[in-house]
Amino acid sequence: MSNMDVQYACMKESNPRGTATLNWWAKTSNKYDAQPHCDITPLINGEDAFGAVENAILNAKSSIDIISWGFDPAMRLSRPESEGLKGKEIGILLAEKAKQGVEVRVLIWKNAVANLLENTVVGDGLLSRGGTMAGSGIMSTSSPHNSYQNLLDERVELIVLRDRYKHQRGGTNSQKNIERIEFRLAHIEEQLSKDNDYGGTIRGSGGTFMDADAEIFTRDWFKQVHNGGFPGVEFKTRDFDKKIEELEFRHARHPYFGMFLGHREKLMVRLLSDKLLGRDTALTWKMVGALGVFPSHHQKMVLTDYMHPEIARGFVMGHNLHRNYWDTNAHNFDEPRRDWGFGPWQDISTEVKGPVLCDLNENFCTAWDRESHFWTRWWGTTLTDVRSKITYKDFYSTERCGMAQIIRTHPYDGRDNNGQETSILESYKNAISNANDFVYIENQYFRYPQLAKWMKEQALLLKEKGAKRELYWFVVTNTIHNSFYSSSTYEMMHEVGQEQLMPQVQRDRVFLLQEKIDALKLLEQRPVPRNWSETSIRSWSEGRQKVQLKKEIAALKNEISLSETDQGRLVQQEAGINRMEKLDKMEEKGQGMTKAEQQELKDLRTKHGYDTIEPHLIKQPGLNVVVATLVSHKQTPEGECKYKDIYIHSKLQIVDDHYFLLSSANINKRSLETDSELGVHAPRPEIAKQFTDHLWSLHAGRREGTSKDDFSHWEETATENWKFRNKGEALTCSLTRFWDTQTPYSKALD
Repeated sequence: MSNMDVQYACMKESNPRGTATLNWWAKTSNKYDAQPHCDITPLINGEDAFGAVENAILNAKSSIDIISWGFDPAMRLSRPESEGLKGKEIGILLAEKAKQGVEVRVLIWKNAVANLLENTVVGDGLLSRGGTMAGSGIMSTSSPHNSYQNLLDERVELIVLRDRYKHQRGGTNSQKNIERIEFRLAHIEEQLSKDNDYGGTIRGSGGTFMDADAEIFTRDWFKQVHNGGFPGVEFKTRDFDKKIEELEFRHARHPYFGMFLGHREKLMVRLLSDKLLGRDTALTWKMVGALGVFPSHHQKMVLTDYMHPEIARGFVMGHNLHRNYWDTNAHNFDEPRRDWGFGPWQDISTEVKGPVLCDLNENFCTAWDRESHFWTRWWGTTLTDVRSKITYKDFYSTERCGMAQIIRTHPYDGRDNNGQETSILESYKNAISNANDFVYIENQYFRYPQLAKWMKEQALLLKEKGAKRELYWFVVTNTIHNSFYSSSTYEMMHEVGQEQLMPQVQRDRVFLLQEKIDALKLLEQRPVPRNWSETSIRSWSEGRQKVQLKKEIAALKNEISLSETDQGRLVQQEAGINRMEKLDKMEEKGQGMTKAEQQELKDLRTKHGYDTIEPHLIKQPGLNVVVATLVSHKQTPEGECKYKDIYIHSKLQIVDDHYFLLSSANINKRSLETDSELGVHAPRPEIAKQFTDHLWSLHAGRREGTSKDDFSHWEETATENWKFRNKGEALTCSLTRFWDTQTPYSKALD
């Protein structure tokens, strides 16, 4: 054993649920090893997480280093309770610290094309001109206030048009037009009062419809930071467009070959190779395009005072520095301290201390130096060079006794500084293979089917080894509401017998199966060819079609998991279901609907509606699974109950109250294999239990004594709240059943 392995073995921790051994740590593709003398503090939800970050910024003496996927200089990290008081914007805090002599460095991912869909650098504009281009909120096509004004203008026009129809004697047609206009007016009123975020579409300016001050602030802040208006504040963006400086090629270094190959191109070459050579059977051409063209730097970390180890503080975060990420643990339906237009948000970060700060610093410096001028490498003045005198031993302290490891996903910065790192994925797998009681996952996405396969394999292994108790899997995630991603989520659900929680996708697959069966029947019923030449050509072509159709039919039957009787019933109802879905979309988009159409939709929902279905979930051998999501609600004075989904952005895994993993990585192919991500994990029972005690009480109202009792409580509570919501009644807590009735089937992009 190496000296470090001896140290790990000497410091292993035990409790009744398990023993910490080396197989918890990532050791294959990791760049950073596990370190002793580390403290980890859970920071659950924005009030605590951003409060701790603000405290670290305010107390910083020498340096503030920030990496994030997104940045909004108008975001207020703290929200005082006192009426009339507001916390300072982070842009102001950083500028003030720079005036005090603190070195401030901010590094954010930005891609001009991707920014059209999701604005990561709020107010900076597409080309980093400080708000002079689209995406900054000042172009007529992008301003949210113009969108707001457009709705107001449409509202006035519709009211005038409705009044005209009322004074006409048009009979039935006029009445139908009036009904459609009134339906559209009701939808506009709903949109004007609806939550809106700034993360989507070109209009993303950092403000909601009624927050003009923040839009002006973000625009002006970036103009100043780009023009040197904040001395001491260095702001940089990064993407995957840098050329590879050195490339391993036939065991020799070719420093000039990288002039023709960038990090994005290298990633695309790897994805294409995996696809063409069949190394990754789950990889589709859509995935190759999405992952290869638009990889993202998704890490989130803050590091202060690194050169002064006695006061240095670090944060490994799930939270982005965007305003919609701020919320309290209560997730109130109406929270006055949230910014206008943003809804409830569930997220988790951690504060870390000890030698792992060396790894956070290396992660930051390497990324920062890549975006710095090349001559800093010539003259040995990179940030890495400046900070090279501080080492792990400078952070050792007998006051800290626990271990921790920084883990990552990185497409080109692995152990050899040029290879792929997937230590977050490795850590997920290791942890699942060590589970003997329960696994808890709270994650924004739930679409990496291999994870479900590992869970099934571990449950079967425990049974084979004679385990007396079964394995429990608690999952908290979002419903999808996005047709780009349904296939991978459905596949993951299918692996653990939960596919009926996505009834529309399942119906889509049943209808496609029937199309394939009908196509095969037509082929088999075709008349016999008239001559030998026609026979030769047709038999070859039709033979290939039959083989392919039979293969697709077999795969669909396995994927659907419905009896032939149930499939036949759905096929007979296809026309009515399709009509219901069409009317559903009209209602959702606020398109005009007559009263007759509204009544038709009501009747169709009564006959075919998803909320009338009681899903049949298939239990896996030795594995008990509950998939839930979170909802906030309030009752109006009139007794009506309103609901808002709590958006889950967390990226947490807990195993047996013994091990935790907190990262920026979602459970999808992008985060676990191709983007850059950052996390921290350790077999630390005192931290793992702190997470589960807090979160399970927060979501489910309480925690029971055993995993079996907790599982029963979760199943009963989630189902009960699902039924309460369908009936418009109050919920007992925020936990409710995952139930996606809106997303159609489509191949996932990641």
